[in-house]
Amino acid sequence: MNLGEELKKIISGDVASDEEVLARYSRDASIFTVRPQVVVSPKNTDDIKTLVRFVKENKTKIPNLSLTPRAAGTDMTGGPLSNSIVVESLKYNNHIKEIGADYAVTEPGDGVAVEVADGHLDRRADRASWSGRGGLHRERQFEGCGRVDVE
Repeated sequence: MNLGEELKKIISGDVASDEEVLARYSRDASIFTVRPQVVVSPKNTDDIKTLVRFVKENKTKIPNLSLTPRAAGTDMTGGPLSNSIVVESLKYNNHIKEIGADYAVTEPGDGVAVEVADGHLDRRADRASWSGRGGLHRERQFEGCGRVDVE
């Protein structure tokens, strides 16, 4: 089975297995090097669901099949390195939906850095508060989606 070709058939996002991409995703900020088989950039949550389903259905045929999420590659522990499928999150999941005059609604993917979101909001008001999944607030952590009220 050609893993890259199989994934291209089932997701709308990008699938890469060329030497340049695999070499780039073989490293992060750690001392480790682990070469993935393929790097995917999902366009939406349906792509992610499809990837999870694909791994579940093919795990017995390909025992080392796995999904490893990756953003900027700044991890210093080797966490985003994989010898299977790397799921890259910056290409399509990196936008802020709406910023109004006195509020901001964000539904970014994990590719939006909190500093980027803060930069947009700090220009609007003296005070902003994050409310996101898991009760995260504006303490330099940001996860998933949330509503930001600017007073």
